[in-house]
Amino acid sequence: AGYDEDSDGDYDYLVVNECVGAVADTDVEIYSELVSSGSYVDDLDVTEYVYAGMTNVTLAFSGEDIFSSLLDGPYDAYMYLYNTSGDYVDYDTHTTAMYTYDEFDPPPALLITPFSDWVTDQDSDGMYDFLVIEVSFEAYETGDYSLEADLYDPYGTYLGYVMNYTTSVTGLYVVQFWFPSYLINATGSVGFFYAYIYLYDTSTLLDYDLHYTASYDYGEFMGPGVLFAPPYDDYVTDPDSDGYSDSLVFVVPVECYDDGTYDLRVIVYDYYYDALMYYNAWGQSLTAGTTTDYYVVVDGVDIWLNGV
Repeated sequence: AGYDEDSDGDYDYLVVNECVGAVADTDVEIYSELVSSGSYVDDLDVTEYVYAGMTNVTLAFSGEDIFSSLLDGPYDAYMYLYNTSGDYVDYDTHTTAMYTYDEFDPPPALLITPFSDWVTDQDSDGMYDFLVIEVSFEAYETGDYSLEADLYDPYGTYLGYVMNYTTSVTGLYVVQFWFPSYLINATGSVGFFYAYIYLYDTSTLLDYDLHYTASYDYGEFMGPGVLFAPPYDDYVTDPDSDGYSDSLVFVVPVECYDDGTYDLRVIVYDYYYDALMYYNAWGQSLTAGTTTDYYVVVDGVDIWLNGV
């Protein structure tokens, strides 16, 4: 039976009543899986105290999970019975009456498949600048939602994530995740990349899905515009020749591959990973084909006072 707990016209639970026969009072564990034409819908794992004779046990499958499956009934409930030691005892199946998924209470929001992906060459230089994955979700309640996409290469190496926040009234929404080309370029991989898509309501995970992209070649994607260019160097200075170093200097070379404006940050730590200084070089206009050395100077007094 469908059970409408809040009388809003949608079933909050699909209730399956099963009978357990026992020769003595005992605890039992029941694992049940709900499927539709062989496809997973929901599952439950409950522990019940049953009495000698016959005891009715109620299984309440989540209406939101049933709606999220987008699968209509009738549903098959596969029921497995275990004793207190976890040993398998019995198995049975119950087929429900006919239900459609939209008779049940929807979650606050739900991902809507299929998703899509494409690449874009924004500066028309013949190299892709972004891999774009487009997803849809439907909001059944007004609220603040966040979506996250974690990208992996064809061999399962994690590449990074993109997050998107939106405040939505009820309705269907389309969200795009733009992954910068250098993530794909650095993999050296050719094939089908994939992304796990997550939908959150504040901190609660509402839905997730897996999307496989079309097949891409890393060599078609633009590499990073700048890279560090080791080897690095460091030295101390004693301009007043008093035998004490006045500064510690780090030399950080940066090589530019694409004209643009870039930001550099260097953090200098002591032996115990306490920060001694932060060096920021914001808005650096760099030219392709050049290497620029940045000199990070730590005052000797700060090192002395640090005591490490």
